[in-house]
Amino acid sequence: MKKTLLRLHWLSVDVAIGAVCCSLFFSNKIDFNIILALGTTTWLVYLIDRLLDIRQNSVLNTKRHLFHQKNELKIKLLILFLVLLNLINLF
Repeated sequence: MKKTLLRLHWLSVDVAIGAVCCSLFFSNKIDFNIILALGTTTWLVYLIDRLLDIRQNSVLNTKRHLFHQKNELKIKLLILFLVLLNLINLF
C-alpha cells in the first residue's frame, strides 16, 4: 500500500486531487465536466513538467525524477490518454 501511495505521489496525483478538492470547496455549483478538466489538466501540467525536467537536466537524482526516467514511455502514454480525455470532455 505504501509503495502504491508513493508512486501516486511521484506521479503528482495528489496535486490534481488537491486542485479538484479546492475547486469543490470554493464553488457553489458542481459541474462534472469542469471538475474533470481541472483535475486532468493539472495532472498533465505536472507530468509534462517532470518529463521536461529529466530531458533538460539528466543529473537530477531524486527518486521522483528517477521514477519518471524509468517509466518515461508509460508516462507519455498516460499523457496521450489524458489529452484525449480532455479533448473528448471539451466537445
